[in-house]
Amino acid sequence: QQEAQTRHDDANQMADSRLNHVIKGRCGTAVSSLHTFVEMLPQYLSVPLPERVQRLLVAPVEQLGSVIQWCDRRQMLIRQAQGTYVSVRTRIDVRAMLETAVGDDGRV
Repeated sequence: QQEAQTRHDDANQMADSRLNHVIKGRCGTAVSSLHTFVEMLPQYLSVPLPERVQRLLVAPVEQLGSVIQWCDRRQMLIRQAQGTYVSVRTRIDVRAMLETAVGDDGRV
C-alpha cells in the first residue's frame, strides 16, 4: 500500500515537472513572438500606436513572464521540499536591477 502510494506520488511529481517545463517553454515562445510582433509592427502603420494600445500589447508579455516566474518558484519549492534544491550564487548588476524596479531618472 505505502509503496504503491510512493510510486504514484513520484509519477505525479515527474508529470508536474514535465508540465512545468512545457508551460515555461510555451510561455517563453509566446513572449518572444509578441516581442517580434511589436518590433515589426511600426513599419506597417501610418501613425504610431496610441499608448493605450501599446499597453494592451505589453500586458500579455508581462502576464506570461509572471507565469514563467511562478513555474520557476514552484519547481524550486518542490525541490526544497524534496531536499534536492541547491542554491547558486549569481552576480547581478544592482544598478540595472534598481533602474528596472524603480525607473531611471539619472540618479540611483
